[in-house]
Amino acid sequence: MAESKTYGIKKGLVVSLGALLASILAIGGIAFFLTFRVTVPAGYIGILNAKTGKSLSAGQILAKPGEKGIREDFLSPGRYYFNPWSYAIEIHQEINIPGEKIGVQESLVGDPLPAGEILAEPGQKGIQREILGPGTYRINPYATKIHLYDNVVIPAGKLGVQTSQVGKPLPAGKLLADEGEKGVLRQILTPGTYRINPFQIKVDIYDAINIPAGSVGVQVAKTGKIPDKDSVLVEPGERGVQKNLLPAGMHYVNPYEYDVIVVSIQAQKLDMDANPNTNITTKEGQMLETEAVDFPSKDGFQIVTDVTVEWSIDPDRVAEVVATIGIEDKIIDKVIRPNARSISRTEGSKYAAKDFIVGTGREEFQKTFFDKMRTFSQDRGILIHRALIRKITVPSEISEPIKQSVIAVEENLRNQQRIETAKSAAQLAQEEAFAEQNKRRVEGETQKIEQQLKAEAEAAQLNIKAKQRLEAAKINLESAEIEAQAILKTGTAEADVIKLKRTAEAEGLAASVSAFGDAKAFAMYQFASKLAPNIQVVFAPAGEGTLWNSLDDFFKIGETGAALKQMQQQSPQNQE
Repeated sequence: MAESKTYGIKKGLVVSLGALLASILAIGGIAFFLTFRVTVPAGYIGILNAKTGKSLSAGQILAKPGEKGIREDFLSPGRYYFNPWSYAIEIHQEINIPGEKIGVQESLVGDPLPAGEILAEPGQKGIQREILGPGTYRINPYATKIHLYDNVVIPAGKLGVQTSQVGKPLPAGKLLADEGEKGVLRQILTPGTYRINPFQIKVDIYDAINIPAGSVGVQVAKTGKIPDKDSVLVEPGERGVQKNLLPAGMHYVNPYEYDVIVVSIQAQKLDMDANPNTNITTKEGQMLETEAVDFPSKDGFQIVTDVTVEWSIDPDRVAEVVATIGIEDKIIDKVIRPNARSISRTEGSKYAAKDFIVGTGREEFQKTFFDKMRTFSQDRGILIHRALIRKITVPSEISEPIKQSVIAVEENLRNQQRIETAKSAAQLAQEEAFAEQNKRRVEGETQKIEQQLKAEAEAAQLNIKAKQRLEAAKINLESAEIEAQAILKTGTAEADVIKLKRTAEAEGLAASVSAFGDAKAFAMYQFASKLAPNIQVVFAPAGEGTLWNSLDDFFKIGETGAALKQMQQQSPQNQE
């Protein structure tokens, strides 16, 4: 019994110890699982930091296997078991680069860059040449630092000029860099989106060249071979004004390679007059000269003209004009304005003052002005479409008498028109025309005498300016004679009209008598037509005979005067 009891105690002890050991092992397993397990979630990486091993060399940042420190390799998402006394695990988020960005890599480890270098190659420390596009990357943050930059966006109507910040220096005298050279690159970027390392290429945005309709672009090359000979225009590849033009439209031109001058080839207008808005002034507003053209006439009077010139550049000589003269303002200052002044003064001084008012002088001056403006300007590559003398101002002592003369001529023309109208209408009386003719003849002669006396008096009084005033008096005299002649012609026409009217009335009366057959029948008609409206119908004995029998007796008397006398004696008034 005692042995059996002892065996039972030993057996229970063994079982208890077994259970305890099992529990210890279970607890240890759980503790090991919890202590040594490392989970790297999706979207992250695990950085190993070795707590034991060989110390790093001076300047070394990342540890290799067997060395103490941050390991170069890292853990991707997953489950791992590490001795926590040997390693510490750091969880870092993966690098995410959005679509509108780029990632510039800066290597924190590697060999130092050679002197003067900016970008690092693989294995070198510094900004890497290669960039990262949009996406997700697992990168050890202790090995490489990522800098986010915007994509280079060139909007519509713009261009990008690239400046390489790395490469070989440019040779002396060279302005634009080719591939592998440092400086402004010849190649430009047109509108679009670009992923460019900002430490390698700097991009500056410029406006594209927009040439509107009716214009062209003249290119001035800033680079290229210097021409061997002194020429206005150069060939492609040479420095200077190019022969080839850019047509209307959008053009992407490197501004460091070409200057583009937009030039209109449409017609333009220059007004040269006394308008204050067109006067030539300084920057301070002080007037230098009026735009109006003035010059002395052949007889010494000062003439002022307002001029309008319409011009354009010869489309086949645009580059030449820009190279030799310049653009619009220079063309006006060097060609249009000086030619207009010179021609006006040279040709205008060949005419007397009155020639610009009467006669063909003004038309001749206008034609000569246009022809010479066109010839002189065409030699410089400028086309003259119109050159108009819009207004000519002559001194009043000349213009006023001539003006009155012109008015008299116009009045004469109106009188002639009245004469023609009167002849066709035949409505004026001849006797009235004779009287009016005498009256106007007297007035005309009186005006003629007055003008002669006035001309003689003015000529005697104004001896100093005798030549000018004598010319004016003669013009007034000519005007008076023209008006007198017009009066005479008008009076004769009015008399003819009255004669025609009386003749027409007589002929009409004769035609009426002829239409009734004889004078008796016509008189009976006239008598009846005058009597009829006053007759009232009354039925009464009339005695022998009738009214018409009495009229028959009336016409038997013979002469018209006797018949009228008989009718007066038989009228009711005479009976009373």
